[in-house]
Amino acid sequence: MDDSIKVYWDALSRMEEGIPLIVSPDAEINYDTVALEAGRSRGSLKASRPQHANIRDAIERAAKRVNDARSAGVPVSKAELKRKIKAERERAESFKALSDQILAREIMLLRHVAKLEKEIDRLEGLRIVKFPKK
Repeated sequence: MDDSIKVYWDALSRMEEGIPLIVSPDAEINYDTVALEAGRSRGSLKASRPQHANIRDAIERAAKRVNDARSAGVPVSKAELKRKIKAERERAESFKALSDQILAREIMLLRHVAKLEKEIDRLEGLRIVKFPKK
């Protein structure tokens, strides 16, 4: 295989695995993004060049497979799955921190209510004595 074509195949492979080096991992797989990932200019994969026919067919198949999987909500690659797991873990941790704050607030309010109830009991227990007028 010609080295000039091999860089496109390597780029397509990295994009399918979800670990591209140049473009965003969420980038859509198409001729331009594969070319950019390969370090070439946008539009360098031309239909008029017979040596690009196989890689263009592979890009179309990969794009269909990846886009179908993404539309179904299925992680496409291990890297994407790891990103989703990390995002869910962070979301769960934020909910845990929020629930800890809520519990701390509730405990503080319960202590304040108990203190006020003691103060009410103390005030109700006082005897008010009227002094005679002179």
